[in-house]
Amino acid sequence: MYNCKPISFNSIDGYIYNGLLFEAEQSKTTVIHVHGSCGNARSFHAILDLAQIYQHSGINLLTFDLKGHDCIAEGNWNTGKFEYIGGSVVNFNECINDIKSAISFCNNFSERIILQGHSMGCERVLTYQIDTKNFYDTILISPCNAYELQSRFIYPERVSEQIDRIKKLDKNILLENEYGIKNQNENYTIPIYRDAFLAIATGNAFSLFNTKNPKKFFIPKRCLCCIGSEDALQTSTPKEMFKTISSNFNSFTSSIFDCNHEFDNCGFDLGHQIINWLSK
Repeated sequence: MYNCKPISFNSIDGYIYNGLLFEAEQSKTTVIHVHGSCGNARSFHAILDLAQIYQHSGINLLTFDLKGHDCIAEGNWNTGKFEYIGGSVVNFNECINDIKSAISFCNNFSERIILQGHSMGCERVLTYQIDTKNFYDTILISPCNAYELQSRFIYPERVSEQIDRIKKLDKNILLENEYGIKNQNENYTIPIYRDAFLAIATGNAFSLFNTKNPKKFFIPKRCLCCIGSEDALQTSTPKEMFKTISSNFNSFTSSIFDCNHEFDNCGFDLGHQIINWLSK
């Protein structure tokens, strides 16, 4: 049984975010879940399992739609402004203000906040902390090497060549076959506009988990990183990914699960692992 309510909160410029708040009775600890590329508040398959485990353990869970939710979506501001948003449209770095706004909302009822990312949500929670220098204990679920995934998708062209070619385009046009996944048994295209693609390809999203040439950063907090052994979006072994991430935190804990990218049928196991980590 979930104690869940739909919520909305505003950014500084009046953009209206929507989400779900799973409240534990009299809890002052909140996990903020940040979804992946073109995902949304409910897209992570294990989110309801985590909500149940968190509530039972006295922890709140906020999951919300970032400006980059889904591919194309309707965006509304409290000023009456309207425009189309979504993962195929907005600049990746909008996640900084998204997460800042969520933290501001949760500060109204929380004394402790933990940031949790799934898939490209992992790059988003790290980008927020690196940019703002506001640090939080961090949960990374299914982080992937986005650069290597793009390299495999666009092969035989190199990513650097692709970036140079797309930069030369005069207009912010829709790119229909330039971005996507082609790895193991996954093969699909993600439509994306020129400017949104370049924000991903030239920023943190392509560098933080690049196992061959990772970006250097340090977050003086704890990190729990969880990867499924059957994750079809992984381009290296979980141990290689853990090695890439581990030195960037004050304390690092890792765990491998027998599951896929979405933690299907492993949500409760994941939740218990997270609760055990949070309690230490």
